[in-house]
Amino acid sequence: MGKLIFIFLFISSYCTAGVPLWKQEDKQEHLLAGALISQTTYIYTLKITDSKNQAFIWSLVTPLLLGTLKEVYDSYQPNKKFDIQDLGVTMLGATIVIPLDLFSTKKTKKQVHLSE
Repeated sequence: MGKLIFIFLFISSYCTAGVPLWKQEDKQEHLLAGALISQTTYIYTLKITDSKNQAFIWSLVTPLLLGTLKEVYDSYQPNKKFDIQDLGVTMLGATIVIPLDLFSTKKTKKQVHLSE
């Protein structure tokens, strides 16, 4: 967890045109989008598969894929380009919200359905 906080502080202090990333509205939107997509994907995948590993993988793959597609789309717009920083901030948002229960050792009880 300490490494994650260090990475976040390092990346957030990086400046583009003299403005820290965390003060740029576009970067804030990418951070939020990555977090929301990752968390939603994790919850949905965990509910469907009951596998923390699959949920973790998909919670990182989905924002990476969607962020890449969004940047490719942007690159075809006038006066826009593929911005690797946007993609990086999207993935930072995705990694910040990785649920803590992924790392817990507590076993979950499976539901038992009794037939009548």
